[in-house]
Amino acid sequence: MEGFRSWLVRLPLAQAVRVDRRRTPTVSQLRATVDVHIHYSFEPVDGDARHTRVVRWLLLDVTMPIVARPLRRLITSAFDKENGRTISAVKQYAERHPDLLEA
Repeated sequence: MEGFRSWLVRLPLAQAVRVDRRRTPTVSQLRATVDVHIHYSFEPVDGDARHTRVVRWLLLDVTMPIVARPLRRLITSAFDKENGRTISAVKQYAERHPDLLEA
């Protein structure tokens, strides 16, 4: 599963910042393994010194027994929900503390 989202936040940045995280948790109840690669990038918007584009993409590779595959959507929706919550928290923090992020 691949997910891509982009937001525009009010946050001045002088240069791009990228954060990548990769991990492989197991869901023992479903005998599943999830290879997760999450990428966030914070990029200045050309011609707009007060805003930053935040891009998030998520790659999931779920390995599970065929009989449990109908429950795969539970796993992917949990990751989508958590990533939405994370980006919302980043946006709120950036908008409350612009002085900490200015170059």
